[in-house]
Amino acid sequence: MTGKQKLAKDLEILEAMAAGMNNYLLSKTIFQTLQLDMPQLTLGGYLMRQHRLQALAGELLNEVEQGRLEKAVDQFKQSLMGKQAQFEQKVEREIGSRLRQWAEYLREVEGDPAENAPYYTSRVEVRAMVAALIEALPAPAAAPTDALDQLDDKLSQTWQPGHFVWPTEWQPAYPKDLFWWLYGNPRF
Repeated sequence: MTGKQKLAKDLEILEAMAAGMNNYLLSKTIFQTLQLDMPQLTLGGYLMRQHRLQALAGELLNEVEQGRLEKAVDQFKQSLMGKQAQFEQKVEREIGSRLRQWAEYLREVEGDPAENAPYYTSRVEVRAMVAALIEALPAPAAAPTDALDQLDDKLSQTWQPGHFVWPTEWQPAYPKDLFWWLYGNPRF
């Protein structure tokens, strides 16, 4: 599947997430099932995809897809109206959960690099979600950046710079200076 095809799937997922966002924000859960063929609805999953889609819309989406993206983003914004407190609480809870997931993966790589490092391309999505969640907070300085910094330091100790790990078409959405952890792999 090409990067453009994956982006089209991201758009479908984003639309489904935006459609379910109002009920999701009112729920107690941070992970909610959407459909069997889609990832769970989370703010991190939504925000990561929104970032990617908006950054690449002009290059990789046609006019109809761009219109669908705008509609989904508007639906998301409508869902947030009057629910800022719920949004921020869910973001903070999900950051904690995602940081635990990322830390666990890094421990797995450290414990058995040959077994776990090859999955970096898919597992680094968790790190991308953390970045999107922190960016979404009104006061990013209040986010648990110390824990993320510690995990990034741990990763950097075994880091092997290299090629962009996701489809090359997505590279403009993730500048190397900000998303260094998408440009290489842990050494094994």
